[in-house]
Amino acid sequence: MHLEALQRATSGDRERVALLDEQFSTLYGEVFGNLDERLTSILREVGAATRAAGLLPGTYSYSASKEQKTGFIRFGIQFGVRGEYHQIRTLLAELQSSPEFLVVQNLSLAGDEDPVSRELDIGIRLATFVAEADETQLRRLTGGITRAGGGDDG
Repeated sequence: MHLEALQRATSGDRERVALLDEQFSTLYGEVFGNLDERLTSILREVGAATRAAGLLPGTYSYSASKEQKTGFIRFGIQFGVRGEYHQIRTLLAELQSSPEFLVVQNLSLAGDEDPVSRELDIGIRLATFVAEADETQLRRLTGGITRAGGGDDG
């Protein structure tokens, strides 16, 4: 009897490990995946979020760093816009609901001293994580991986 219970318990453990392995494979391959496969979708999501907020970004710049804890690459996107506070809220909601796993890393706001103006200059720094990236593409976009990240948000 004791052996049968042990076999049942081990069988359940193996099933849980197989399920976790499948979930990690999905996370690695489909959610984080390859930058080359995700880049167009990432930029499309950022563009859709800015349009939904009625904002027009200037130029984009990109950065990349290797995360020590996960081994993933943190791919950063920076841009600036000018708009009102309600537009910022719309933009943030759109970015945070994106299926592309976009994280707002930094948001800077600067306004005119003129109390009549309701517009703000907004600097936005987003990040996403990719499991792998082509070195040539990273050099072309970012100049390459610039620093080793510690795995935290800073």
